[in-house]
Amino acid sequence: PGDLPVTVVTPGPGGGQSRDVRLSVRPPLPGRYLAFTSNRRGGRNHIYLFDRELGRLDPLEEANSVTASDAYPSISADGRFIVFQSDRNRGQNDIFLFDRGTRGLDPLPELNHPTAFDGFPHLSADGRFVVFESDRLNGRPKIFLFDRQTRALSELTGANEATADDGLASISN
Repeated sequence: PGDLPVTVVTPGPGGGQSRDVRLSVRPPLPGRYLAFTSNRRGGRNHIYLFDRELGRLDPLEEANSVTASDAYPSISADGRFIVFQSDRNRGQNDIFLFDRGTRGLDPLPELNHPTAFDGFPHLSADGRFVVFESDRLNGRPKIFLFDRQTRALSELTGANEATADDGLASISN
């Protein structure tokens, strides 16, 4: 990164040299991995991973459902874990975690409620915590936190308000 002089030289006979032009080289954008949703396969939403450093697209076939929509991905800082929402269980929205290291899918049974909407997940940078929205309490959207290490689920009562719709949260490390 920095400013670099660029000069064009044409060899003789009759050649010459141009005046210097300054070229600014910017540092690369942060973040090697980009997780996103696309409907490019059969019109259903699926999640994909783009490795910006290698210029390579991973269709995450082990994570995506052939018959359902998978969306709203959130990725750990190192690109290993991707959490996302899917309607693969009888059309109900649940949250799943894909581990790119093992290419395994975790259905997060301790997190998902059998009859409620669970969605809009966000993963902490280290991949340990999932914060998400659920309507499991009186049908109103509330914010919950799931600790992948302890497999403990908790309502964020200090963030939620009984008469409000609370959701679409994100978490830092």
